[in-house]
Amino acid sequence: MIISTKTSSYKKYLVFVFLFFSFLPLFSQEQRELDSLLNCYSSSTNNKQTNLNLIKLIADAYNEPEEKLFYSQLLIREAKKVDSTGHVFAGLTLQGSAFLLKSDYTKALESFLVAARIAKKGIQTGSVYIQIADVYSLMQNHSSAVKYYKNALTILKNEKDTLAWAAALYNLGDEYLKAELPDSAIAYTLEAQSLYTRLKYKIGEAYCLGNLGVLYLRKGNLKRGEEYLNQSIPLLESLNEYAAICEFTLMMSKNFQFKNNIAAAKKYALRSLAMAKNYGLKKEISDAYSMLSELYEQSGNRLVSLSYYKDYITYRDSFANLETVQKVADLRTDYEVAKKQKEVDLLNTKNKLRLAERNGFVFASLLLVVILCSSICYYTQRAKRNKLLAAQKMQEAEILHQKNLMQSVITSQETERKRIGMDLHDEVGAALSTLRMTIDRDAEKLPGSEKVTANYKSAIDKIITNMRHISHALSPRISGSYGFYDAIHELADSVNISDHLTMTIQFDESNLPKFSDDQTSMALYRIISELVNNTLKHAQAKSIYLEVEVLKNDLLLTYRDDGIGLAKSAPSSSTGMGMNNIESRLNLIHANWQLNSPAKGGYEIIINVPIN
Repeated sequence: MIISTKTSSYKKYLVFVFLFFSFLPLFSQEQRELDSLLNCYSSSTNNKQTNLNLIKLIADAYNEPEEKLFYSQLLIREAKKVDSTGHVFAGLTLQGSAFLLKSDYTKALESFLVAARIAKKGIQTGSVYIQIADVYSLMQNHSSAVKYYKNALTILKNEKDTLAWAAALYNLGDEYLKAELPDSAIAYTLEAQSLYTRLKYKIGEAYCLGNLGVLYLRKGNLKRGEEYLNQSIPLLESLNEYAAICEFTLMMSKNFQFKNNIAAAKKYALRSLAMAKNYGLKKEISDAYSMLSELYEQSGNRLVSLSYYKDYITYRDSFANLETVQKVADLRTDYEVAKKQKEVDLLNTKNKLRLAERNGFVFASLLLVVILCSSICYYTQRAKRNKLLAAQKMQEAEILHQKNLMQSVITSQETERKRIGMDLHDEVGAALSTLRMTIDRDAEKLPGSEKVTANYKSAIDKIITNMRHISHALSPRISGSYGFYDAIHELADSVNISDHLTMTIQFDESNLPKFSDDQTSMALYRIISELVNNTLKHAQAKSIYLEVEVLKNDLLLTYRDDGIGLAKSAPSSSTGMGMNNIESRLNLIHANWQLNSPAKGGYEIIINVPIN
């Protein structure tokens, strides 16, 4: 259960509703406010700044995904025209919320990430980090969700936004709860509960206490778990959150059922049933009956299980029966009214004909109005859809252009590196070899100069060796079945020359995949080289471990060092040019990756690459 620091009312927008004004009830206060905003926006007397504020309020007021998306993208376009970064940021966050309503987590994440890049340092950045973490949580990407929750906590704590800070703590604790990490979940939930208590924010405090009860019960601390639940329940009752109480108790019943503690599971299921019956919570009553039927069947008492199951079926069927009774009553009413109407019609044939003529005219008028409104709505929606499709195509074309541009840049870099490597090998290498032979020839003419000559030759040999390593690094020979693996072996050899760092490579030589082109293998080689370079610069490590595995049609590459890790290394090691180059190459070869901080310290990245 994620607690948000912002609530929104539910509103609905009806197009051209004034045509039906005399036939429909008055709108809600929220609808009137939205209509007022739309009328203000349509006025031609507004200045640009006022229009931006109105578009922002309209996009925030809508709960329909398509409408919210339309106005948020309109806000982004108009804000860019006047170079208003604040409104662009607001538009991006509203666009992300619209994509969330559509369950399009990937596009929502893209919107929030772009918003984070232009956010002002402080509360604005902290709030968008929480939104990014929430999306990652919905996508079940635990490590990324935890990372952004922690970043938000650091920012919000410094900004002293206590309520937002408490919400981030609660959400992080809830994320650890879902990941089955109770110790971390307890730590963050306790801190959130302390802040909510200090702020007298009752609903936050109640849910924290409930989650703590769940966590301690899962850890086997029944006494403390029940204490927290008993503290949570009165608070939830005072807030009329009875459904949450039933959910917490039924959750514990399922937890004890999983642990095969049927007695405790029955206790919590009965407690949930009693609460649901007391407050008439139909769904919770049904769930409790179903749970009790399962528990008694699991304990071998089939008679009691059948009784609860009958209650469940009876209760479930009661909904259908109520609907049937209502339909019968409606039919009976319609019949009696129709019968009475026939009697009146027989006595008043003339009035009936006049009434029929008038009703026919009214019906025809209403039908025309309905057809007109339907046509207007259809063409309006189609125009909006066409705008959205055009914007989507432009966005896709821009992304494709950026990918092609990145591919061209990387291809040009590789071509230039290959040229420089060949020049070093062919020209500089040849010149050094010629110089070495010249020294050998002149040494024969100068007796007694063997020692000096040997020093010169040794220095030239070192230069040739270093030049060869540089040439191979600039233009590694990765073509063929084993070229990539030979190249990373050469890279490891160049690292192992130093006494300060060792590099170990592990893969099964009998099961080596063949890449469909040299682009993938070259990109992987450059990625490994950049990772090694980051380790050398920032990690203060003593060893590097590289493992290559083949999993069906994927290549799994694990890179690990025993250095100081991401949290303590230089900022450039995690967000600098090197990591940006790595991410660009990974995106080009359609790879997935995950950064980890091992418990023993150090740095780890796991890369999954499609072989074909």
